[in-house]
Amino acid sequence: MSPIEVLVVGSSAGQRGEPMIRVLVADDHEGLRRGVVAHLNEQPGLAVTGEADNAHDVLSIVASQTFDTALIDLQMPPRAGAETALVGVDLIRQLRGRFGSLKILAYSGFLDLEDSCVGAGADRFLDKGADLGDLVVQIRRLAIGLNTESRPRRKTGRTVHQEVAQYCQSEVGGPDCKAPWDVARLLEALNLRLFDYQLSIATLLADCGITDKNVSTRFRFFVGRSPRQYVSWHRLRLAERLLCQTSATCSEIAFGCGFSSESSFSSFFRRHIGKRPSETRG
Repeated sequence: MSPIEVLVVGSSAGQRGEPMIRVLVADDHEGLRRGVVAHLNEQPGLAVTGEADNAHDVLSIVASQTFDTALIDLQMPPRAGAETALVGVDLIRQLRGRFGSLKILAYSGFLDLEDSCVGAGADRFLDKGADLGDLVVQIRRLAIGLNTESRPRRKTGRTVHQEVAQYCQSEVGGPDCKAPWDVARLLEALNLRLFDYQLSIATLLADCGITDKNVSTRFRFFVGRSPRQYVSWHRLRLAERLLCQTSATCSEIAFGCGFSSESSFSSFFRRHIGKRPSETRG
């Protein structure tokens, strides 16, 4: 059987200049797969650009197309007539070895497979009986590098200010030694004001004496994100940590993460994660 391939452009995907999250859905149960594909294609910023119903076709499709995330059913059979067996954890291991940047979301009704699956290289394991809304949330989280742990984290008892200080110390890095001076200067300045609600990148550039309009392109090359995406990424990561590890109110978390109000924080969080902050608490 030849690989199943589709290309769908979501109606509101990519608006606001946000990149499309390209998803491969691999499941041998056609009815279930079609339901998942239809639901994902209805979500802003998501597009199912490939489908497969056996493990061998997954490797063929991923080798021929670019995907951000692969949703892999662990109970798929190998391709009919294939010379070698390729199922479950072995497929995850091959995907991780050959396509290092691919985010792998494995799902199964057999929860005892989680440890071996994550050990083989899956970024996250999801119960196949989970709500489709949870599936969307996990795909979005993986796409922006958030919360790839499968188990909930324990609350630390630290305050918001203590958590912010700890985050800055352990998670905020300096510039690449090969970065040009303007990228290094901008990154240092951003790191000092990541969680300042009055942060303005335009003002920061002027304060740094940077006038070259192409600095954002160079920043993306060396850092991996534009200046605005860099700030948003850190604020989302910190917000999720605070929601999971502290008992702080959403209002306290909003201000601690650099938002001017709880409502602006809630809208921003829901747009990127797919759930309200209050629905994400550990």
